[in-house]
Amino acid sequence: MGQHSGYCTRVRVIAGAPDLFQCQATFTLPEGTITARGQFSIPTVPGQLSGRAAITGGTEAYVTARGQVSVTTQTGGADRLEIDIR
Repeated sequence: MGQHSGYCTRVRVIAGAPDLFQCQATFTLPEGTITARGQFSIPTVPGQLSGRAAITGGTEAYVTARGQVSVTTQTGGADRLEIDIR
């Protein structure tokens, strides 16, 4: 278990297309932290999000972490957050 926090900046708005955001997040886990940054597509339908972020660094057990974070959510479904560490 852990926590995450972050922020996103909208970088593209096109009528009828999903908005594009550049996001940065920190994942705080019992063994240390992981930071990630990447682009996410947020459609006009509430509750849907998809994107990938590159792992940009870490602390303690994750000091050499490399890989990516993938996020997919679906309206009415479960959110899925997957961290692939190399």
